[in-house]
Amino acid sequence: MNGSIKVSVDKEITVGIDISKNYLDVYVLELEEMRRFEYNSRGVRKLIKYLTSLNPFIVSMEYTAGLERNLIFALQQHNIPCCCINPYNLKNFTKTMNVRAKTDLISAKLIAQYTKLYKTSPMQKIDKNLIYLKDLVKRHIQLVNILSSEKNRLSGSSLNKKHIMKFIKGVEKSIDENYEEIKKMVESNNEVKKKAEILKTMPGVGEYSSIVLAILLPELGYTTRRQISSLCGVAPYVNQSGKYKGKSYIRGGRKDVRNLVYMVTMAAIRYNPVIKEYYYSLISKGKPKKVAIVACMRKVICILNAMVRENKVFMADYNKLQKEENKNESKIIEKVENQEKHNENIKQSEPLDFNKDLKDVVLVVKSDPNMVT
Repeated sequence: MNGSIKVSVDKEITVGIDISKNYLDVYVLELEEMRRFEYNSRGVRKLIKYLTSLNPFIVSMEYTAGLERNLIFALQQHNIPCCCINPYNLKNFTKTMNVRAKTDLISAKLIAQYTKLYKTSPMQKIDKNLIYLKDLVKRHIQLVNILSSEKNRLSGSSLNKKHIMKFIKGVEKSIDENYEEIKKMVESNNEVKKKAEILKTMPGVGEYSSIVLAILLPELGYTTRRQISSLCGVAPYVNQSGKYKGKSYIRGGRKDVRNLVYMVTMAAIRYNPVIKEYYYSLISKGKPKKVAIVACMRKVICILNAMVRENKVFMADYNKLQKEENKNESKIIEKVENQEKHNENIKQSEPLDFNKDLKDVVLVVKSDPNMVT
């Protein structure tokens, strides 16, 4: 153990953890040391004690369908820097390393190597209430999808309609209860509530849409337009190689958010003057309708991001407002410049004080008699 502490002082320790239901497999990259802990309260306490002795620079793991949450809470509670890696990125990294075997310990080693190579930064402290809100929203989306499936079954089924109707009523009741709980929690969370109120001012964004966007997309207002577009999965990716120039396409992002932004955009094309004008301008240029809709989706999310960042409600004519602000600013500058010129003219037109000037000359002559010829 003394050797471990000595190395931790000299080097930045990187730790990778592979998470499963029953075990936590740990790999310390600099020490080339592997350990396994049980994934329960006792095992987590032992892991925290072990990591505290190492004083790691960062502890990394991959997202594992929510299994990682308890470990993250424990690490952050003891001020141990940690981060989560996208499993898709780790899978591609495994291919580049030409690793074909798959065990928990190998996965932990790959996680540590990935973190060291790409210098993954620690994640911010997680708000447990926000995590619970996200779970409620995701459950609401699941229930809505189940309701849609059951209604389709009802229309296409000739038997057991009573059973399907009974199930549909139960699902509808669960959806109402779930939504009421979401609204109560939003009322108690000032940040989410404030964001939702700003988002709701944009035509096309309703109460439900504003709440879901504020919860599932907490990055709104804190990222650039390119980053927020990529997170929503509406950023166009270029497909070009040599002389070949293919069509740009969108991919990735958060599926639930992208689906919601699509529905918001369809409403905005009808009722939002800015998006409506933009959509029909693209159509008039010969763009396919689906391409125009995706472009409008990107514009919608960029406007929403700017609204939250600037803490301003939606205004249809941003250009007019900007011109008015520029005019006001130029008027103020012109007024200041005119005032400065006026002050200079006053100074130049002031009468000379001859008595004061004669006194100065007499003082100079008395101090240096050689000046008189």
